[in-house]
Amino acid sequence: MLFRSFSTDPARMWSPHHWLTLESLLTRAGYKTVILHSETAGTERYGGTKIIGAQANRIAGIMLNAACVVGTDHGLSHLGGILGVPTVVIGGGTPVDRIFNAYPRVTALQGELSCSGCAGGFPADSACWKSCANLQSVAPSRVMAEIDRIWLKETLTAGRSLVDTPRLRVIRDAVLATNHLPGRSEEHTSELQSHGES
Repeated sequence: MLFRSFSTDPARMWSPHHWLTLESLLTRAGYKTVILHSETAGTERYGGTKIIGAQANRIAGIMLNAACVVGTDHGLSHLGGILGVPTVVIGGGTPVDRIFNAYPRVTALQGELSCSGCAGGFPADSACWKSCANLQSVAPSRVMAEIDRIWLKETLTAGRSLVDTPRLRVIRDAVLATNHLPGRSEEHTSELQSHGES
């Protein structure tokens, strides 16, 4: 999973706490994370691979190899849409569902407050310019559920599974919880089969 956890516009910045929570959820679910940033400062608490100050062509190459891109309403989210990479865009002050609907593989997650889509105008509360409360209302668990839907249902099973996303998630989590346990060796299995034949 590739995500860009910063924005030059504070009103379009999803909180660092949300980003770190999302990274934790992704890691527990077995996803690897890559964090894009323009500078090292601000990336210290992330555990995934950090790519700092990369050129546009390198970023595009990384995106093309990502299972999913996650970001707020900014240029890299548009680049994910243009490249056709599954992209989840988190929006609050901007109506991301209308802005990103031209891209077929972009999912827009809009904030849940009634003040949605005020970025082009003048919000009633000047605090919105510092941090959009509507953007912050998008919970990391909601983003994670969408990433799971994209990866498990659309990509991994290519839409051919009759099992729904929540059940696929349970199967994935069970595999992750037990894959460290020792299993039967092929030698032991063939031994059991030969005993059954005699």
